[in-house]
Amino acid sequence: MTERIYLDNAATSWPKPESVYAALEYAQRNLGAAAGRGSHSTATDISRIIDVARNRVAQLIHATDAKCIAFTYSGTDSLCTAILGLLRDGDHVVTSTAEHNSVLRPLRFLEDEQRITVNRVECNFEGRIDALKIIEAIQPNTRLVVLSHVSNVTGAIQPLESIGQHCQRSGILFVVDAAQSLGLLPINVNSLGCDILAAPGHKGLFGALGTGVLYFTRSAGEQMRPLRMGGTGSERNSDMHPTDLPTKFEAGNLNVPGISSIGAGIDFLQSEEGAAGVRNLEVLKWRLLAGLKAIPTVTVHGPAEVSALDISSLKFDSLNSGESTIRSSAIDTSEVSLRGIDSRMAIFSITIPHIDCHTLANILDTEALIETRAGFHCAPLLHRSIGTENFGGTLRISPGPFNTSAQIDRLLELLADIV
Repeated sequence: MTERIYLDNAATSWPKPESVYAALEYAQRNLGAAAGRGSHSTATDISRIIDVARNRVAQLIHATDAKCIAFTYSGTDSLCTAILGLLRDGDHVVTSTAEHNSVLRPLRFLEDEQRITVNRVECNFEGRIDALKIIEAIQPNTRLVVLSHVSNVTGAIQPLESIGQHCQRSGILFVVDAAQSLGLLPINVNSLGCDILAAPGHKGLFGALGTGVLYFTRSAGEQMRPLRMGGTGSERNSDMHPTDLPTKFEAGNLNVPGISSIGAGIDFLQSEEGAAGVRNLEVLKWRLLAGLKAIPTVTVHGPAEVSALDISSLKFDSLNSGESTIRSSAIDTSEVSLRGIDSRMAIFSITIPHIDCHTLANILDTEALIETRAGFHCAPLLHRSIGTENFGGTLRISPGPFNTSAQIDRLLELLADIV
C-alpha cells in the first residue's frame, strides 16, 4: 500500500505527537465535564489543566502574566477578536499585501462600512515587507499595525522587531499574526514589541483543530472589546459581561480537550524529542529547497537562492513512527553555502509553466498520495505582489517535523518526472 506523504503542515500539523492524542483521549474519556461550571473534583482537575496550558503558552512566548493569554477557537478567531475589538470609528490601520484573509477580511469589512481607513503596504516579489515602508505609512490617526510574522505562502520571515519598537515609541498598537511561527520559531513578545499576538493551536503547537491562542498586554486587553459575550462561569449573578482577564474573552464553554492538547503539544516541543523534530525540519528545508531549485522550469517563490548545495551531502536520521531520535552529528553543514536560508521557514510555493497548480496537486495526490495544497492560500493580495495571480496561485509544499528525507526525495523525483 502506498504511504501517505503529508506536506500541508502550513494548513495544520499532522501527525500529532502521541502525547497530544493521549491528552485528547484522556480529556474526553476521563474528564468530560465543562470548565468553570462546577466545584466538584473533576471540574477542579479541568481548571488545573487549563491553568497549566495557559502558563505553558505564556512561558513559550516570554509573557510575564498568564492572565494575558486567552484561549479561542482558531487563529482567525484570535485575530478577529483583536482587530474588531480594538478598532474604533475614524481609526487608521497599516497592514501589508502579504497578509492572510483572517487579517484582510475584517479590515475590509470595517473599511467598506466607512468606519476605518487602511494602508496596505506592498511586499516585494519574495513576499517580504520593508519595515521602513510600514513605518512611513503610519499616520497621526493610526491605531493599529497588523502584520504576519511569517508568510503562509512564501515562508518569508518578516522583520518585525524594528516595527514593534517604533509602534511602542509612538503609542500605536501592534498586532502580530503568528499562525506559521508559534512553536517553530523562538518568539519573545517583549522583543517583538507586540501588544497582541494571535495564533492557532493546531499548527506549530501541535494541538487539535478548533483551538487558538490570543496574547495581549494588560493595557490592550483592557481596551479590547470581546467578540463574544455570554456564559463564563464567573459572576453568574450578573447579566453584565465580566471585565476580568482572560475571562472577558472566553465566553461559552471552553474547548477543554483542545486546550489540554495545546499543553501537551508545548510539552512535546520543549522535550528532547520535540527539539529533534524542529532540527529535522530545518534539514528538510535545506534539502527541499535545493532539490526544487535543481528541477528545470520550477520556480520557487520566496526568499533564499541556493548558491551551492549538494543535497546528497545532507545525510541525517529522520523522525519515523516509533523512532524519533536525531543525532546532533547527523548533519555537517560546514560545506553548505546558502544565501538567505534563515530568512524563511519550511513553506515553499512553486509554479511550473503550462501546468496548473491544481492539476499538479491532483497528480501528486493520485499518483503517490503526496498531499500538498494548491491555490491562493487565503492570501489573495500576495499573489499580485509575487506574480502568481494569473497562475491561479501556487502549489504550496510545507513539511513538518515528522516528515523524512525519503518522503522529500519521493516528492522531488515525481516533480522531476512531471516536468
